[in-house]
Amino acid sequence: MTKILFNENNTDVFNQYSAYLARYGFETSQLVDLQDWQQYSNASIVIIDGEIKDLTKCLPEIRGHYQGGIVVSTKESDDATQIISLELGADDVVARSAKPRMVAAKLNALLRRIKSSETTFDSGNETIQIGGLVVNKISRKIELNGLRVELHQSRI
Repeated sequence: MTKILFNENNTDVFNQYSAYLARYGFETSQLVDLQDWQQYSNASIVIIDGEIKDLTKCLPEIRGHYQGGIVVSTKESDDATQIISLELGADDVVARSAKPRMVAAKLNALLRRIKSSETTFDSGNETIQIGGLVVNKISRKIELNGLRVELHQSRI
């Protein structure tokens, strides 16, 4: 089963999504503390429920500790909210009003992207170096002339 961490404070909403996603092979766990990095270690995807004012602070921090998929669930469905969420490190954005089937479809699409990117690396060397550019294939960290370059996972 694919493990999903869901940062949803409303227990009824969490239970509804958990039951539905279980039919699609997802095991959901409730993520109460966004900074409990230990919980992230076994998760393939994290769904974060939040408003854009909160996301501007927590998304970059989460992305700094977690390289798996991040989906933002937000009540604001305007373009600006979606753009900001994606620019801050989210892999996808879904409206809170979205049907559980839409959420499941987006999660499966994200899992396909994650799995395809994992299989494109050769298993030879851990790092690739071209001039001042160093790419660590294991940690997916990039340095240019000794300085770390922050890129979203889908850009690597």
